[in-house]
Amino acid sequence: MSIEYGTARGAFVGEIARVLHDGRAITRRTDPTRELAGESFTITDPLRRCIVVPHRNNNVAASIAEALWTIAGRDDLAFIQPYLPRATAYSDDGVTWRGAYGPRLRSHFGVDQLDEARRLLLHDSHTRRAAMSLFDPGTDYADVDTKDVPCNNWLHFLRVGDRLDLSVAVRSLDLMWGFSGVDSFLWSVVHELMASWAGLEVGRQHWFVGSCHVYETHLSRVEQILATATEPDETTRRTTYSGTWSSLESDLAAFFDVEMALRSGSDLPCAEVERCVPEALICTFAVCSAAFWDLQNGRPIDHRLAWLSGTEYFAAVAHLAAWFKRSP
Repeated sequence: MSIEYGTARGAFVGEIARVLHDGRAITRRTDPTRELAGESFTITDPLRRCIVVPHRNNNVAASIAEALWTIAGRDDLAFIQPYLPRATAYSDDGVTWRGAYGPRLRSHFGVDQLDEARRLLLHDSHTRRAAMSLFDPGTDYADVDTKDVPCNNWLHFLRVGDRLDLSVAVRSLDLMWGFSGVDSFLWSVVHELMASWAGLEVGRQHWFVGSCHVYETHLSRVEQILATATEPDETTRRTTYSGTWSSLESDLAAFFDVEMALRSGSDLPCAEVERCVPEALICTFAVCSAAFWDLQNGRPIDHRLAWLSGTEYFAAVAHLAAWFKRSP
């Protein structure tokens, strides 16, 4: 029976505890890990997507950047490098990720899988065929020396009652850098967008994992997290996606335009971000990105936090700011 967690944060804390207490020590391809094989769990409220716990030092702006970069179908490292300084370590050519999920979703197989799944659900909301593939046998078996084969392999949307569930099949899930860094955040955004396009509420998220693990080098940090993790404060305001499929490209372009201005040094007030990025959820993401670039440039972020007040992104950005203060 699948274990149930309320939020992505709950799943992260619960699964690292399970790996620490019940996982077996094993070395497969690279460094030693502690692993649970054949793990499965469910997140009942995947829209609570921010993972904020002491000692994890999560960068919500990085999660946002990688999520929108993926949904846009991109694979270039130039965009995500400032958020993920180690990105090139997982690249074969230092320019792209060959296994990036974005092209796999939007163009790699000759179809836009986001669009096809959306069309299927609109045609028949009870369909069992709204599946999307990330692993490509023709490509991923052919290059055994590559640094980058997709860890997340398959996505499936299924209507349950008046809600849309999402199942995620993963061959290899590093809980510290993969699940908590981007995977849970990314798929929750894709889940929310697809449910909105299909005219359904967001349902549960089911994870099926071949190897669920933590690297041995992270076990001391896992122990620190488990020793200090407390229940987060309840949020009073939730920003939900209000866009349409036809506006997706322009909504993403608006975010990337604002992000480029921010990384170029512009100090855009929140009101200007709102004007430039009208869709509510992506605007919230842009304000979080603005806070990141403020921190990078030594500017205060009080106005960003005030704008985010009452949302889970307030705590995520405040956590990021505290991490910046501690960094040398």
